[in-house]
Amino acid sequence: MPSRKDWEELVEKCRWLRTRVAGMEGYLVTGPNDNRIFLPFTGIRYKNEITNRDAGYYWTSELAIPNRTIAYYYYFKDRYDEEIITRNDICTGRAIRPICDKTYL
Repeated sequence: MPSRKDWEELVEKCRWLRTRVAGMEGYLVTGPNDNRIFLPFTGIRYKNEITNRDAGYYWTSELAIPNRTIAYYYYFKDRYDEEIITRNDICTGRAIRPICDKTYL
């Protein structure tokens, strides 16, 4: 999973275009090398309920030390540049956006 630094790099170095893909609202993010990813609005899951479906909530790989039941996540809604990196209990559902090192592909 991406670190907080990885998310900050996406915000600082990429172009973000709000769009709809396969019926889902979100952002198409294009990097300096023209690689692209789509980050849909995901909402938050708590128990059996999904709320805030008009925003994207993505976990980072970083726990809030020393409390290992809280982790940082990246949040965006109407504008990607108003993103927030904050933290919450890991028992609440946020999406993940896996990443990998291309040397392993």
